Amino acid sequence: MAIGATLFSWLVMGAWRGWGYCLCTDYHFQIRRELGIHQGESSYTQLLLNQWPGVSTSRQFADNLTVSTLLLILIATVVVWIRRPLDSHAISTGICKTEDENRAEPSGNPRVLDVCDVHESSA
Repeated sequence: MAIGATLFSWLVMGAWRGWGYCLCTDYHFQIRRELGIHQGESSYTQLLLNQWPGVSTSRQFADNLTVSTLLLILIATVVVWIRRPLDSHAISTGICKTEDENRAEPSGNPRVLDVCDVHESSA
């Protein structure tokens, strides 16, 4: 939901206000200006990075970092969405071991946690 709201703000609202526009950042910067602590940053990521002692980033670097992070999050989300139906299929088709089969494994061999273990523990 948050990713969708971010993309909506960047792309839809950004079509009128400037690509990459963020309502929350705009509001935050308005408050900072009224408090007299606006230091010239033009993106929230740039503001956060510049809060670290000795760090000064450009707008371009901050934008590239922000977009790269969003793309990684989107890729991870798609992978999880694709895997979820596959995991359900493994459980419903009996690919996962039963509890008795899990107990029968030799105690000297450490088991690797797999998708079946995750679903058994959440049931």
